[in-house]
Amino acid sequence: MMITEGNVKIAKGDGVFYNPQMEINRDLLSIAIGVLGVKTFCDGHSATGIKAIRASAENNVESVDAVELSANACDTIRKNVALNGMTNINIVNEDVRFVLMRKNYEFVEIDPFGTPAPYFYALADSFSWRKSGYFSVTATDTAVLCGAEAKACRRMYGAVPFHKECVHEAGLRIL
Repeated sequence: MMITEGNVKIAKGDGVFYNPQMEINRDLLSIAIGVLGVKTFCDGHSATGIKAIRASAENNVESVDAVELSANACDTIRKNVALNGMTNINIVNEDVRFVLMRKNYEFVEIDPFGTPAPYFYALADSFSWRKSGYFSVTATDTAVLCGAEAKACRRMYGAVPFHKECVHEAGLRIL
């Protein structure tokens, strides 16, 4: 299945995650990369490679790393990079936390399955090398954080969520 998004085309790949509802998130990420003039970008949890490919195709990013733990997803990323004729994208089949320990980037995007909390230390540590930088974090477990799944929130975060008017702020604080 071919998908067109922004200035690029990708193939989804069997068993590789792609959420069409998050296109606006990827649009805003690409705009931010362009406005900030980012030269080095890390797409942690790259899946199809759409964010890495868009960063390269839509902006003047010199070096892009598409980091993905799944070998199957890395094969999909390779195909999508070739499909779009990108030459500045490096595909890294590894846990993004280990990559962040040895490389620093001007901008890091983290979009894990589940909570992004385990990645915050690696993010902060990687930016301490350059003394500055930008990161974007997507949390897909917002229902848990906002109280819809109170037992899961207690189990995963050790926190008790509540349904009040400030539910989203409370969820962010739990995160």
